[in-house]
Amino acid sequence: MLDGYGYGEIVDELANLGYRSKNGKPIGKNTLNGILQNRKYVGDYIYNKSKEKDCDGKRNGHKSKPESEWIVIPDAVPAIVSRDDFDIIQKKMASRRHTTTPTTAIETYLLKGKIRCGVCGGAYIGARRQRGKNGGYFVHYGCGTRFRMREAGCTNKQLSKPFIEKFVVEHLAEYVFNEDCVSIITAEYNDYLREQSEGLHSELRAVKQRLSTIEGDLSKLECLERKKTELEAKQLRAQQDKADDSAGESFDEIKPDTRKGRQSKKGHDILLCLRALVIAEKICVVKWVILWVIKNEKPLSFWLN
Repeated sequence: MLDGYGYGEIVDELANLGYRSKNGKPIGKNTLNGILQNRKYVGDYIYNKSKEKDCDGKRNGHKSKPESEWIVIPDAVPAIVSRDDFDIIQKKMASRRHTTTPTTAIETYLLKGKIRCGVCGGAYIGARRQRGKNGGYFVHYGCGTRFRMREAGCTNKQLSKPFIEKFVVEHLAEYVFNEDCVSIITAEYNDYLREQSEGLHSELRAVKQRLSTIEGDLSKLECLERKKTELEAKQLRAQQDKADDSAGESFDEIKPDTRKGRQSKKGHDILLCLRALVIAEKICVVKWVILWVIKNEKPLSFWLN
């Protein structure tokens, strides 16, 4: 490409030299485009470039994240192409993309993807090419494999779009859209609709059965929730009863010995009052001792000895 060769010439030369892709197939234009833009050849290794997987767990390898999200590690692998050459190629590719006139949606290809190649089995695609500078365009169908890989991929010929579409439409009118075939097609279509309807009914029954099962599970879940609430309430009451018993046992520690009979509540209250008086008397005695010690100006160690 540095010498001005296009994709087609490069693909042909690679095929003549016997080069193949990693799948063993001839190198096509898409593969060549990926090689020319691969920065590994200049030593860069890139992380976080591919798009995320879709809801089916599949990833489109042709779609990339914005370059601002890439993680580039320069000189991570041995370089086999200079950065100057790589930059020149990128600029040439960019200029060709900007100057190429888009040709998609200019023509309507009725048979796109419906024609199969008799040589390689690939699908035929629609395309057009110019006949000289002022010769107009040749609109045609061609093998997609040949389009990507040139003659190294397939050698089947192109078909004129007006010719092949007219041929197909005329034969459809002759063999399909006649009175005999219309009745057959109608009957087949009705059978198809009936099968589809039966399939939908079957699917609907399965969905209803599943919903019934889920409703039963929800009912069981509600019962379990109620049972859980009852058990938690019982557990809480048991803990409260245990706490009350512990408080009662602590209170019983200050009760007098009742082995000879239960003392009346009145006697118990009197005993508690006496205990309070004894404690108060002890406090008074302690206060008196402290004051007496201070008055005699003796250290506390003197009295302890």
